[in-house]
Amino acid sequence: MSGLISFPTSESAPAPSPPVVAQYLPFRRISLPAVPGPPQRTSIISSHIPPQYQTKIKRVHRRRRTSADDARDARRDKIIAEFYDTERSYFNGLDLVYDHFLTPVLASLSTPNPLLTRQELSTLFSNFIDIWNFHRTLAAALAEHLQSKSTPFSAILLAHFPYLSLYTPFITSFPASLTLLMSLSSIDTSPNPHFTTFLRTQESHPRCAHLRLSDYLLTPVQRCPRYLLLLKDILQATDPTSTEYEALRRALGLVEKITASLNTSLMTHAQTLTLLDLQRNTHNLPSSLSPLVAPGRDLLKRGTLTCQRSSSSVAYEFILLSDYLIWLSRDQTTGGPRLLESQSKPRSENERWLYAGHVDLVDMEVVMTIVHNGVTPRLDILSPQGSFALYAPAEQEILETWLTSLRAARATRLTALARVNPDSTLSASGSNIHIRQALRAFAYECADPYESPLTFGRDQFPQTTPKNGQTQARRAHIDNFLPPVWTPDAKANKCMQCGRPFGFGAWRRKHHCRICGRVVCAACSGKTFYISRVDANSLPMKEKPKPARACTKCYDTTFPLLPCTFPE
Repeated sequence: MSGLISFPTSESAPAPSPPVVAQYLPFRRISLPAVPGPPQRTSIISSHIPPQYQTKIKRVHRRRRTSADDARDARRDKIIAEFYDTERSYFNGLDLVYDHFLTPVLASLSTPNPLLTRQELSTLFSNFIDIWNFHRTLAAALAEHLQSKSTPFSAILLAHFPYLSLYTPFITSFPASLTLLMSLSSIDTSPNPHFTTFLRTQESHPRCAHLRLSDYLLTPVQRCPRYLLLLKDILQATDPTSTEYEALRRALGLVEKITASLNTSLMTHAQTLTLLDLQRNTHNLPSSLSPLVAPGRDLLKRGTLTCQRSSSSVAYEFILLSDYLIWLSRDQTTGGPRLLESQSKPRSENERWLYAGHVDLVDMEVVMTIVHNGVTPRLDILSPQGSFALYAPAEQEILETWLTSLRAARATRLTALARVNPDSTLSASGSNIHIRQALRAFAYECADPYESPLTFGRDQFPQTTPKNGQTQARRAHIDNFLPPVWTPDAKANKCMQCGRPFGFGAWRRKHHCRICGRVVCAACSGKTFYISRVDANSLPMKEKPKPARACTKCYDTTFPLLPCTFPE
């Protein structure tokens, strides 16, 4: 059997007690080099300045101690003693898990009926033995420091704290460990009643002090933030002019770096689990989104928003990824909590979703409406596939946070694509390589647009074939046309341009302008323009351009007359 990890200790530290021997250790063994003890501090002044000047210089830097210095040192000793007490208490909890829970499970592996399988054992405890062995060595070094103080406190920390990275695999696998432990804790639903009985028997022992195994396994997750608080207090109680102060600062920076890395690893792992859960529980995901877990794809934001379309309002679960915005609807056939429940409540893994739509961030524009005269704030999502408005169920701040997140994610996405595709229109305006989807809108100036054929001119947008030798006027076109958000029919009782009421009594129907999205009557929306898709080669698609209705004001403003004309 491979030995336990050899961690650095001070030269005069007592020999640690022999570890409990287990028949099987299903964990990764790490062979770490021995770290030498702290070097003897030598005076820089005495090694570089002649002896006749050393006495004079020492007198210059010598300062009389005051009562404030004594109080500060007493406070520092008290905090160090608290540091040791918390470390000893923490190690006692680790030792309890090792002796009271882990060792019997390891011993049962050689029996015909083991308490856990090797896979379950690795999932539940991960590299717990490595963490236990590390803190056993650290606690012994701290105890030796309090007795003799032969080794500076900062030297002990700098020698041991680099091994806090051992927490990474344990913290990363902690959600899976907790899930497995919860499934094994109930006698009625447990897949392993033998282990469940053992677990309840061990947890009822007086040594556990009414705490469960899950409570003890949670303490390693909370330990590194505790080190940060204690080190900051010790640093405040240390003389800034001493060498110990700089060494403690290095130790604090090391713990901050490792803690940030642990938080990042935990967050990344949690995001991966969330995406896997969504992929498993969402029906009809398109091939472009399956699988959801892909290299370079991150989960940035998630929340419930109300989507306003032309005729109805529906609540969706919006998922902001680093490349797509996805919205899902709840599968009502599975029951469970409603979609609009408080977001503070944890989402169940049994939730079922139905795919409702998605849009690529590079094809999207986000606009925030200005709140005035009691207008409800909204977030407009504009894209070639279709535009819609989003409303927050609670406050305007929710929309503002979504606006910031969407714009930041889109900017990052565009920057990454421009770096990978330097010859596209993202980097060069004169390029013909399009990464984004685009719509082209153009006017069709003809009395009977369906009788005159379309011909594509040199600029690749339709022109009309003039009749009877007349000169046909040309109008401007739009290369990157985005459909507007339609005003709901229920919010318009009269034409939003001429003001005449709608109704069957007046035989006046409602129509939407495809440029501004307002509800207008037929008399105010007699203009027609055409929309065509553009592929990656900046050429119109082979499908026939689709006609669209527009009000007179929007038509004249969007497609102004050009000064040049062409004869037949």
